[in-house]
Amino acid sequence: MNNHKILQHSLLALFTLLIILLIIAIALYIQQVKIQDSEKNEINEMFKKADHIREMNQQIIKELEIYRETNAKLLTVCNKLRNAAQETLHDAIISHQNLNNIPSHHIDDPSLHDNITHDKKLHS
Repeated sequence: MNNHKILQHSLLALFTLLIILLIIAIALYIQQVKIQDSEKNEINEMFKKADHIREMNQQIIKELEIYRETNAKLLTVCNKLRNAAQETLHDAIISHQNLNNIPSHHIDDPSLHDNITHDKKLHS
């Protein structure tokens, strides 16, 4: 009978040990699931941030396109102004040359003064 009690105690100890190992395995599994959930949440947050950054980049691209179009229009206006300034300068040079070519006895002619004044008003 003594062997029977030793066998009972050994089986009870073995069963207790199996229960403890099962509890440890369940605890480790739960911890692993929590870690995986945490990692999934982190990955989802990273995807949300990436989507937000993508949206911001698309908005920036739209704004840059507007700036590009505006700059192209401004460049066109500046080129027109430059061309007009060059034409005005050319006209002024021609007018100056024409004034220098007027014989001195015509300089006091009032009709010439009116024409010169009229030309200056046109180019102002």
